[in-house]
Amino acid sequence: MVHSHRFAAANTALPVAFKDDEQLQAVVDFLKAGQVTVDLFALVRGEEPTFSESTAGTPEATAGRQIASTFAVGEEAEMVAPVRPAAPLAVEEIVAPLDQRRPTLFRGESVRIDAVVRTRNVGHFFPGGTVDAFDTWLELKAEDNQGKTIFWSGSVEDNGKGPVEPGAHFYRSLLLDGNGNPITKRNAWAARSVLYVRLIPPGAANTVRFRLQVPVNSGSEITLTAKLNYRKFAWWNTQWAYAGERDPSHQDFALGPHYDDGRWLFTGSTANVSGALKEIPNLPIVTMAEAKVSLPVMDAEAGGASLIPPDEADDALRWNDYGIGLLLQGDLRAAENAFLRVTTTSPDYADGWVNVARVRVQEGDPEGARQVLDKALELEPDLAKAHYFYGLTLKADGRYDEARHDPLFEGRYEDSLRPQDLAMFPDYLVRLKRREKSVAASAESVTAPAPPSRFIDATVSSPFGAHAGLNSPRATPVLGGPASSASAANASLIAPIARSTTRATIIGVAPLSADEYASVVPSGE
Repeated sequence: MVHSHRFAAANTALPVAFKDDEQLQAVVDFLKAGQVTVDLFALVRGEEPTFSESTAGTPEATAGRQIASTFAVGEEAEMVAPVRPAAPLAVEEIVAPLDQRRPTLFRGESVRIDAVVRTRNVGHFFPGGTVDAFDTWLELKAEDNQGKTIFWSGSVEDNGKGPVEPGAHFYRSLLLDGNGNPITKRNAWAARSVLYVRLIPPGAANTVRFRLQVPVNSGSEITLTAKLNYRKFAWWNTQWAYAGERDPSHQDFALGPHYDDGRWLFTGSTANVSGALKEIPNLPIVTMAEAKVSLPVMDAEAGGASLIPPDEADDALRWNDYGIGLLLQGDLRAAENAFLRVTTTSPDYADGWVNVARVRVQEGDPEGARQVLDKALELEPDLAKAHYFYGLTLKADGRYDEARHDPLFEGRYEDSLRPQDLAMFPDYLVRLKRREKSVAASAESVTAPAPPSRFIDATVSSPFGAHAGLNSPRATPVLGGPASSASAANASLIAPIARSTTRATIIGVAPLSADEYASVVPSGE
């Protein structure tokens, strides 16, 4: 039997360039295999919030801009700065899920349609790789039963072969050069600022909002279709890579290491390009996920409010995904309301209570967060994330000794540590030994002055490294001191860790001496 070593992944450009139809089909099948989902989730009635000049420059209004980076930030971003709306939100009526509630649209009204894009089988940010060079976007199209297109965001020019509408909701990093030109040629050395980065962390969601104006002459039904589309590479980049040449009519433009203001034409020869295809390829647009829902339409004078049935237990996870997307965008009020719907719909779902707490931690309400975390821990006493966020609430109140204490780890995992765990967490184990030797087991007897500033603080809450700080590329591999200070018997354990970027120094615990290290790490393991 011959086993295939085919690795499909997400590159549709290479099989097109080399005319490898079999590989292209494998890639397309992989991309469509539930890696990401789309949910046309909610209809929201209510006026858009207004932002006055007096609030536009407040710290609350600008907090989200202070954490910009050239790549995306994951859920750990909530530890950086709270993001609050700059103006009070209007009272909203939210009807969801759309496919089950099917609310009535009224001619002439303006409504908001909220879609949720959720990563499912993706172990990295979505999309991954050279995220400034892809076309990945959410398309929403609204058509009535008379065949009229009344809304279309994310359309593609030239019957689907050209560039994507510039105002579409893209998932990418859009970088700018020194003169404000988009980085479109993979010229990363010229990047000087970031216009935006929009990627979805693994196991997380992005909530997308569209404003739909219902025409007064629309038919009796409107069908909404949302598609998550993927094209590798972006249209402009593909044209330039194959046939880009300077526009000879454009003279005296600014050009340097930090910027390129020149115009390009896509008329160059493709005779010597790599691959079997000797022309600019029409790279396929793959619809990775799709959702569709049809809603009835009536005259505004013909009826009142739609009869909306109560939420069902099966709706809880969809409300939770909706809330995650809002939370990561910094819409804390809407996120909390969504998570509270989770708790009322499925009160035995501990994660719903934890997510309410996450919002309240960011809002600066540690007491309110602890109240709902207590509910979560009643349901699942071993839920690690509940212990983690509980620690954050204690830290916010300045109760550092309590925040350092992790009953989940200390009470359940101490006796099941493997040799490699001992090597990873010697500081922690020394803390346990000091506690055992202390008569009073007081905080003073188990802690020591904080490590020197060269150490990067991180709190370990699990023996298996399930903490955002454990694999940071900025982390210094510290085992309480240099490798040379430990006994030779433990050198084999120290070496692989010192070569890694992992560290596990507990805040406030003194660095290990060689004797202490030897006492907790079995020699010869």
